[in-house]
Amino acid sequence: MQRLRQGNGLSLDALATRANLAKGTLVAVERGEANPSISVLCKLAAAFDVSLANLLEPEGPYPPIKRLEQVTPETLWASGNGGEAILTAAMAGPGMFELWSWRLAAGETYTIDVQRPGRLELVHVRQGKLEISIGDSSLQLNEGSSARLRADEPHHYRAIGETGAVFSMSVLEGWKPQQAF
Repeated sequence: MQRLRQGNGLSLDALATRANLAKGTLVAVERGEANPSISVLCKLAAAFDVSLANLLEPEGPYPPIKRLEQVTPETLWASGNGGEAILTAAMAGPGMFELWSWRLAAGETYTIDVQRPGRLELVHVRQGKLEISIGDSSLQLNEGSSARLRADEPHHYRAIGETGAVFSMSVLEGWKPQQAF
């Protein structure tokens, strides 16, 4: 992150303001002393105007994409209740695309509070029931159901019922509002 921050000519104070994060959080992340949440990582990606996949790339924000390559899934969030979010694969670049596998325990809620224009999400419930809320709208999905949403404002995923929810999520960033949804 320090290389990206310095490459953009940003001080820690300037990045803290742009990302709406405490300077101490940034210092801890740069020193490798913190395990940042998905929310913190998304705020940093938005502040740098790169995707989450770009931010996490060890080779820099835009590594070359090979014709065919295996990728290693990475757990980026885990709750004490058995919930988890695994980034299973991602394509970095200006038109970023991510594939996620999520598990939420019964009654567990996860909030995605990043407000990034041009973010779309596709969700498919593999097990259980899931409620998605964005603004004043909400939708309940049963096992086998899917949804799509413009995810450019804070939104919530909540497992409803007794068994929790397992779902897949695809995230596309870089969608232009004039394009058909």
